[in-house]
Amino acid sequence: MSRSSPLLPRREEMQRLGVDVDRELHAGKQSRVFAGTVNGHTAVVKLTEARLADRAALAERMAMTESLADLTEVVAAPIRIDDSLVSAVGDWWLTATPFVAGRQADIAVTADAWLLGRTLGELHAELGRLGEWHLPPVEALVDDRGDRSRWQLLHGDFSDQNVIVTPNGPRVFDFDDCGYGPVLYDVANSLYMVLFDAEVNADGSRYSAFRSPFLDGYADATRHAVDRVVIDSLIGSRIDALGRWLDDLERAPIGIRTSSPEWLNVLRAFVATHTSTPTRGPR
Repeated sequence: MSRSSPLLPRREEMQRLGVDVDRELHAGKQSRVFAGTVNGHTAVVKLTEARLADRAALAERMAMTESLADLTEVVAAPIRIDDSLVSAVGDWWLTATPFVAGRQADIAVTADAWLLGRTLGELHAELGRLGEWHLPPVEALVDDRGDRSRWQLLHGDFSDQNVIVTPNGPRVFDFDDCGYGPVLYDVANSLYMVLFDAEVNADGSRYSAFRSPFLDGYADATRHAVDRVVIDSLIGSRIDALGRWLDDLERAPIGIRTSSPEWLNVLRAFVATHTSTPTRGPR
């Protein structure tokens, strides 16, 4: 399945909002991320394709992030533009956060793996303090009909890609996939992403080296031992969700729905190496 993205907004369109962009930092399936300025202050500017994202849902997630930033310095508050958290510019939704100088966490470094786990544990504590928000379950759990009484808000996409390590500690970004679920799902999903990369790149040691310090860091933050059996079961559930999406692309997240046939084959090969039983790592 292929599609073309709309043209980026003209520079003068963004400048009318007080926004100017410099260099592109990252391009995803439905968004483009730039370094730039908002009203003269350095910022990270994200453009999300309007046809692929609901503005109300995006605004709710940005408002949640703003409230979360009031509770913890680990999260940077989004920047309001004309008192709006989401601005329309051309065929895109524009959002912005302050630019934070630092380095990306490195999952190959034991200390960073531990720090990522601890940061997620601390983040969960603060997310649990927030009230109810009009947000759905995280995408892989939408069809889960189990007990939801202990679910809470989750980051939904916590990885080294969304954490910057600064001299004053880690900072967490990108809550675009946040939603409700059991806290250990977030932990398992983080491990799933490392597992996937390890298998696709034929580097199983990368996952096994990351797993233990990451879980130890999380346990240190929460002061509770992490049930590895539950974690492995949830990793299996995450892989099962990928399999369901591949079998029904129309219901899949946009990143999968718009993937090239070659990448879909990579995803199918990954699923084929696993079953719905718990998994501890690459085989």
